[in-house]
Formats: sequence, structure tokens, C-alpha cells
Amino acid sequence: MREKYRIRIEGTGASFSAWSPDVPGCVATGRTADEAGANMREAIAFHVRGLVADGQPPPPGFGRLACPRCHKVFRPKSVLRKFCSDTCRRRAWEGVAMARPIPRSTKCRECGKAFRPTRAHSAYCSLPCRRRAAHVRRTAKFGRAPVAARRSKR
Repeated sequence: MREKYRIRIEGTGASFSAWSPDVPGCVATGRTADEAGANMREAIAFHVRGLVADGQPPPPGFGRLACPRCHKVFRPKSVLRKFCSDTCRRRAWEGVAMARPIPRSTKCRECGKAFRPTRAHSAYCSLPCRRRAAHVRRTAKFGRAPVAARRSKR
């Protein structure tokens, strides 16, 4: 299969230089833009032949990626995709420990009730408790008593 590689040609005053974002370290120059492009095509072909002769895979072409686990070249379906399959993705993440495990149960910071959190950083048992705590923090920040305390003074 013949891969396509992008070539960037830039003027440098008296001459032109060419490089490829798909083939790092491969550059060429020429007196004209056409000559620099032709030299770059030859340089890429020479570079790829050298990689294949050394037993290394050639770099993936434009719009293609190499799977970090099995090194299979594939065309990703989305920008976020890095592995060629779900199997490679699962096997790559098998030995990696989670940064912070979700606790089995914890106490709500507002009401003190025990609950089972759905995320590692859950601190409140419900949305009303979270809103009450946020309201208390906001009013304490500005030096005013919470609404419940102001109502009880009347």
C-alpha cells in the first residue's frame, strides 16, 4: 500500500526548504518551490526504504495512526481514537491502577447522612445538600448570615 505524506514548503529568502509533519526529521531544500518539493519526495522515499530495510515500520501516512500497543496502522473514526480496536485499548489499560478509587460509603458534608457516592469526589448525598452548602459558603464569604439564620431572628 502506498502512503500519502503531507509536505510543507517554505521560502527562506534565496531558496526554499521542505519538511513533512508526518515524517519527522526528514527535510529537503531547493532553489525553487518545485525543486524543493521534488527533493522532498525523493527524501521521503529514501527515508521509508531505509526504515523498511532496518526492519522498522514506515510512518503512517496522512490521516492514519499507528496503534500504540500493536503498531497496526489504521484510519481513526474520530479525533479522540488512539487504539485500533477495543481489545488493544483494554489490554493497554489492564495493568494501570486507577488514580482514585470510589469509596464504598461516605458521609454527607452537609447533613451527615451516610451514602454511596457515584464519583470519587462526591461530598454531598443530594443536590439540595450541595446547594445549601454552596449557599452557606457564599454568604459566609460576604459576611452575611445564611437565609435560615436571618429568618429565625425575626
